[in-house]
Amino acid sequence: MSPRKPALAPDPVPLFDDVDISSGPEPASRVLWFTGRGDQLSKEEKSFNRLTARIKTLQARIETAERENLELDQHYLGQFRPALQALGEAMMALALRLEETAARRRPGKTVARQMKRVIPAILQEAFQLAEPTPEATALHDTYSRRSYQVLQAEAETEAGEAVLDFMEEMGFEVPPEIRKKLDDPEAMDAFAERLAQQFAEEMGVGMARPPRRKSKKQLEREAQERQKDELKQRSLRDVYIALAKVLHPDAESDPGKKDEKEAFLKRVTAAYREGNLVELLHLEMEWLEEGGVQNASADKLALYLELLKDQVRDLEATCCSTENKFRETYSAFAGSIGAFRRTLAREQAEAEIERARLQGLAARLEADPGFLEDCLAVLREGFK
Repeated sequence: MSPRKPALAPDPVPLFDDVDISSGPEPASRVLWFTGRGDQLSKEEKSFNRLTARIKTLQARIETAERENLELDQHYLGQFRPALQALGEAMMALALRLEETAARRRPGKTVARQMKRVIPAILQEAFQLAEPTPEATALHDTYSRRSYQVLQAEAETEAGEAVLDFMEEMGFEVPPEIRKKLDDPEAMDAFAERLAQQFAEEMGVGMARPPRRKSKKQLEREAQERQKDELKQRSLRDVYIALAKVLHPDAESDPGKKDEKEAFLKRVTAAYREGNLVELLHLEMEWLEEGGVQNASADKLALYLELLKDQVRDLEATCCSTENKFRETYSAFAGSIGAFRRTLAREQAEAEIERARLQGLAARLEADPGFLEDCLAVLREGFK
């Protein structure tokens, strides 16, 4: 087989078995492509076209996912969290305003009972959204049967028990006395260290067990894989060395061209370290007029195909991880990043509306202390 000279092509459609590449792409882009009609291309040439197209598609998806994750982080930290923080602060301000108004009016027993219900409910929700202020914490403890510190300790204990339950489900032994020390950070840290050591020892024992004797076929297959890996690495290295020789800055006397070569060599070295054959070939075609994949032998092209397949597998794994990052970061286990962004926007809008409503109630209380009873009635419906 005599490989055809690849041309630079525009972004092709994503790689699927039914992709029509018979006509080839139009020239002048950054995708390596064997030109010619489908019936003129060999099986290897078609595979080369499909793999480079798939790589281009995956790289674009990864770039899009990274940009969307960055935009989501910026929106969450720059807009969504501040909106929740502002809502929590409005809740604390309203609770303090209720107390101040009640102190001015000296309400009866009915209003006092309502205050004991509404103020702790408002503040407990506020403390989940914003950092509690000393004044708000003191007000909470005045009206609640259990102090904020006690509630925090109970929440931490509940979370610690959930972790220990999970450890037991995973097969680790949790001594009863450990559950009594959930409020002791040093004891819990020591227990976690013992578990980590136990896990490492069990893994070590498992690894120390003598492996089963491999069959002749397994040994032959492993030898073939090692040989293939060596050839693939050598093929990558060949392209890299060919470029490094002509780009070495010490062989250039012109200062301008020397800087240009140094910058280009950095790109070549980065592509080589990442095992990115497609980028190396692009750089080779960008710098050299001849050589590289254009004149590759059939064996060389076969090695290129193996390298491209490996690159596709790596990119697919990276693509999946990048596209699912927002789910891991924000515990959003369903839907797309667009749907999650819309959910954030909706909740942010709701938080801003609620903050404006609470600020309106606080302003009316300040202007009219007689509004206290009606205000408590409204809040009793919203904070139960």
